Amino acid sequence: MKHTLSVLVEDESGVLTRIAGLFARRGFNIESLAVGPAEELGISRITMVVPSDERTIEQLTKQLYKLVNILRVEDITNLPCVERELMLIKIKTQLSERSEILEIAQVFRAHVVDLSEDSIIIEVTGDPGKTAAIQQFVSVGEHSFIAGGSLVRKNVPPYVKAAREPLSYIGVNTIGLRRRGFNDQQIINIEDIYRVIYVQNSNMTTALRVAELEVPVSDEKEVVLEFIRNSTKGIMRGLS
Repeated sequence: MKHTLSVLVEDESGVLTRIAGLFARRGFNIESLAVGPAEELGISRITMVVPSDERTIEQLTKQLYKLVNILRVEDITNLPCVERELMLIKIKTQLSERSEILEIAQVFRAHVVDLSEDSIIIEVTGDPGKTAAIQQFVSVGEHSFIAGGSLVRKNVPPYVKAAREPLSYIGVNTIGLRRRGFNDQQIINIEDIYRVIYVQNSNMTTALRVAELEVPVSDEKEVVLEFIRNSTKGIMRGLS
């Protein structure tokens, strides 16, 4: 479950670094983080979203109170609130495709913030459902990591790291998976699957057949193979 924590801190240098260090040492993951001034002068409010259970959040709260400059920690997950997200999307496109993209942007009340000969950058603001909906034309698998500024034209399968231009598989998202509670055997299962799909075979049809027959049965295998089978737009390229 995701928990939203509101942390009041003294507005001094190094506070955020100490909080980030605590999370790193304890193996906690911060899904999102925002910092801004609080109502009182000299006090800042840090709002963070942390995926974890109740017991872990309780331990984390106690650890935060031990840090210098921490004034108050509050779990506001169940309090009434307004939640908004801001997303910038860079789309590589030809002139002939722009009208269709602009029509889609208009449906979601998105705004064009930059335009060049071969790309458009649009800005979307809204609740998480809205920002997720506008991405439906390209699918990104669970627990994947995409390098900032990447152009995503093909579906990105689960559990991987993606970067470069054109967007390519660069390995399994091992660090992210460990932070999300995946054990060593599960990560090995995932590495075995992608070794067949992206390293050993250049033909995706052949790779899927080999993975189906030779890779041991696991939940991770089913998630990956089902994602690829359902990717009508195709998936990103492999190692080159």
